[in-house]
Amino acid sequence: MKRFTAILLSIFTLFALIACQPTPEAAVVVQKDTDKMIEKAQSTPATTDAPTPSLKERYAIPDVLSYTQTGAGGKLNISVEAVVTTPNGAFPIVRVEAAEFSQETVTAFWNAFIGDTPMFEQNYVQTKSDIEKAILYYKQVQAGMIDGLETPEGAQEEIDALEAAYPSAPDSVEPVPATPELKRIPVDLGEYRNVAHYYGLHAINNEQRLFFNVHNHYDNTKAIEIRSYDRNGNQTGNTILGVSRRASLHCMRMNDRGDRCYINADAMRMERGDALPERASTFISLTPAEAAAAVEAFIAKVGLADVMAVSDIYLCNDRDELNGRPEASAFAYEIFCTRLIHGTQCANILNAHESSQTAIKHDAFAPTWGYESFKFRVDDTGIFDISWTSPVASTETVTEDSALKPFHEIEEIAKKMLPIIYEPDAKDKRIKSIDISIDRVTLSLWRIAEQDRFDHGLYIPVWNFFGTRSEIITILPDRDFTNVTSGAMLTINAIDGSIIDVELGY
Repeated sequence: MKRFTAILLSIFTLFALIACQPTPEAAVVVQKDTDKMIEKAQSTPATTDAPTPSLKERYAIPDVLSYTQTGAGGKLNISVEAVVTTPNGAFPIVRVEAAEFSQETVTAFWNAFIGDTPMFEQNYVQTKSDIEKAILYYKQVQAGMIDGLETPEGAQEEIDALEAAYPSAPDSVEPVPATPELKRIPVDLGEYRNVAHYYGLHAINNEQRLFFNVHNHYDNTKAIEIRSYDRNGNQTGNTILGVSRRASLHCMRMNDRGDRCYINADAMRMERGDALPERASTFISLTPAEAAAAVEAFIAKVGLADVMAVSDIYLCNDRDELNGRPEASAFAYEIFCTRLIHGTQCANILNAHESSQTAIKHDAFAPTWGYESFKFRVDDTGIFDISWTSPVASTETVTEDSALKPFHEIEEIAKKMLPIIYEPDAKDKRIKSIDISIDRVTLSLWRIAEQDRFDHGLYIPVWNFFGTRSEIITILPDRDFTNVTSGAMLTINAIDGSIIDVELGY
């Protein structure tokens, strides 16, 4: 019944500029031949009777990396003061494919998070009361009493549709008890019904404020576009259901304080042994070690102790000046877990989780496959939010231990590529300065795309240069804006030294 209305967005130059972090084409295409990379990975030195050197010894990996660079006439400043971390063990290349959540996994999460709490199927049936409220809303939009995305004409179309549905709408809807059983669910796009299906479940307990949602892959094999028109035949918008591999499992207990806490500019990455900062200790007593232990206990309970491990711990708060919270009034941890492949941990790249491997950047019709993300939110009340997206399944071990480039070559590549990547933005006349600060350099596994197979990939060893990008942007003649982003400032293929664009996946 719901029609899709065109939403006109005014995209300010500021935000376009913030989002734009181009990787030069030369960096994207250098040494991307997968077969050659695998050949290099499999080229092992001749065996001898000498003791096997450690990874650090074999590739001359330092404990710290320290240097500075400038560029763009002094507007770009790069500071590397980083601890270099290398886990013990082998670095395999493993072929994977997009996976879904099995009934066994869903049931395990349900039992661990929901337990015996009664849950009910979420229903989207509008009662007469719901329709009355919706009609009132659209009439207020028409009258200019409240702001709405709909035009007056669009609001009238909604009112007409709601009034037509009113006579057959039920007075009430009886709640249906929910179980963890996955069901085949149709996808409706307005009046276009059953355009695709997926296996999932959507359960809720309003009194306990509990939610449990599973959404496996859509079964459409090509992108579906639904266009909407006004009464005069003019197109007013379109909805695209693309081919996507982004299965998701999300369970949450609403929390009046903690659920306002997400990673923002104030978030602190913490180690297990760190003490709580004084400003946080008033609002939370849980230590980073205790929060990580709670997550590990849950992982073990659902049978994933050999599959996932804690990667990063962030202490977050709810400070939000735009929404009237200039000072923090709540704190919670956001804890990321990453996959273990043959015992070696995969990377957690914050600025990649919202990206998807696509054949063509920014093509709404291109098939997509999101990067795997598995995170928990925890406070003094315990784990209150779990989100797991884009799981994978291993299909082949290509090589069990890859031959890597010596670290001094990785360092030289970083010194060459960091200025190349960030100088174009720094040279923009609206940019006053860009500061790149690298505080961690880590060796771990990361997924890259396979040619012509959007939902298949390879986990390979990579060097990530983690840190922050802080830029001062002139948005008005007398006003500057500072934007800070965190994540991997550079990702280098540890086998062949090529630069990996995490948005494209290669």
